[in-house]
Amino acid sequence: MTYFFGEYQQVIDAKNRIFIPAKFREILGEKAYITRNVDGCLSIYTEEGWSAYCEKILSLPSAEGSALARFIFPATLDAKIDSQGRIVLSQQMKEYAGLEKEICIIGVGDHAEIWDKARRQAYINNEKPEELMALMLRKQF
Repeated sequence: MTYFFGEYQQVIDAKNRIFIPAKFREILGEKAYITRNVDGCLSIYTEEGWSAYCEKILSLPSAEGSALARFIFPATLDAKIDSQGRIVLSQQMKEYAGLEKEICIIGVGDHAEIWDKARRQAYINNEKPEELMALMLRKQF
């Protein structure tokens, strides 16, 4: 499996198109699955990654699985990457993630995320390195 990593600064154009970084396009191929993330950003999956994510959701107990399925599936885009390396976001997705003009696309292992630049900075400012370090120690990284 190939992993997404790195951070790329981008802008959304007037037609709600964003440019997918070349490194990420190599992993995605011609298609990407884009959905809402509970952290207030958008997640981008490969076809294989999307299948695995769907299986996890569908394997949850009934009430949990139903709630998550209702959050994820109606808002998911099956996006084709155009010849210039762009995808078009729906207005609904753009609004959900609070995407303005400046965005960043980050790799987070099995998927990538699209963040509004200011929202991402606020998230970083709230990170607590000591809690992350404690988690790493507990999980024996």
